[in-house]
Order: sequence, then structure tokens, then C-alpha cells
Amino acid sequence: INVNGNYEPTNCRWVSMYEQTRNQRTNRFLTYKGKTQIMKDWAKEMNLSYSVLGWRIRNGWSVEKALTTPNKKK
Repeated sequence: INVNGNYEPTNCRWVSMYEQTRNQRTNRFLTYKGKTQIMKDWAKEMNLSYSVLGWRIRNGWSVEKALTTPNKKK
């Protein structure tokens, strides 16, 4: 429930793997137009490749530019 909390019954619950991947310290959160979510969700919502979005953010692109520039077709 709380990734930074103690491992005890009140801080545990059964969840799907989909939910579990969203409860990790390594997730990168991005905020765009007042909405904050993890990069994986932004990539899906904006129809972008997750790896391309990650590359853009790691290479200093602004969040707005990284999310609104379409993937190049090969």
C-alpha cells in the first residue's frame, strides 16, 4: 500500500501485476497540463513508444515537447 511503509499486514494487499508495477520507487512521474502520471501511462495515452519517451526525457527534452512530438515512422 505504502512503498515506503513497514512490511506488516495493514500495509499489504493483493494486487495484479499491472498495479504492482505502478508501486515502485523507480517509476518516473511526469506532469503535463496539471496531470501527473507515470511515464508508461503517458506513453500509452499519447500513443508514443515508451522507450522513445524515456530517451527524450533522459536527453533533456521538456515534458511538453517529449509528449507532443510524434514518433518518427521508419
